[in-house]
Amino acid sequence: REVYTISALPLTVTSRLTRHTALSLIKMQIAQLRASPRTSFASQRQIRPARCVRVMSSLKPGDNLPEFELLSDANEQLSSKALTKDNGIVLFSYPRANTSGCTTQACGYRDNYTAFESKGYKIVGISADSPADQAAWKQQYNYQYPLLSDPSKEVLTKLGMLKPDGKINRSHIVVDKGGVVKDVQYGIAAKDSVPEALKVVLQAKSI
Repeated sequence: REVYTISALPLTVTSRLTRHTALSLIKMQIAQLRASPRTSFASQRQIRPARCVRVMSSLKPGDNLPEFELLSDANEQLSSKALTKDNGIVLFSYPRANTSGCTTQACGYRDNYTAFESKGYKIVGISADSPADQAAWKQQYNYQYPLLSDPSKEVLTKLGMLKPDGKINRSHIVVDKGGVVKDVQYGIAAKDSVPEALKVVLQAKSI
C-alpha cells in the first residue's frame, strides 16, 4: 500500500486504486485548494511583520552638517543653521545625562569652554534625555552651553551617533562656521573627547 500526501490531506492508494487514478485525484485536490480562499497556498504562508530598520550615516570632514531642529534644556527650539550661523560648534553626544562618564565628558567641555570660544567655537551637547533632565543636570554642574533633547534619536541617527544596537555612541563633531564638518570622532572615550576636539580647534584659524 502506498500513501500520497498533498497539503496535509493524505490519499491512500491500495490495489483497487491505480496510480493513474491516484494522480488524477491529487490534481483535483490541488485545484480545489488553489480555488479555496481559506486554504490557498498564499494564505498558508507565514507573513512576518515588517521590521523598522534604523539607517545610520557616518559623517566625514568636508560634509555639511545635516539640518535639524531640537528642543534644548531651556525648552527653546534650536536649529543647526542658527547654531552655526555666526560661529563654529563642537557637538558632542553622550549616552545619558548625569551619569559618571557623561559628567566627565560634559565637565571637560565646561572647564575648557573659554579655550574653545577664543577660537570661535561654541559647545553643544546632545542626547535622548528630556529637556527637564538636561536642565537639572546642567544646573547641577553649571554648564555654560545648551543641551539638546532628541528622544526619538532621529537627529542622532542622521549624525551617525548611534551604535548598531540603537544605543548612543559617545562622539563629537567639530563643525566650522556655516555648517561644514571639520572633524568627527565616533566612539571616543569620555576622557579623550575634550582634548581631541580642542586639539583640532586650536589648530584652526580663529573665526
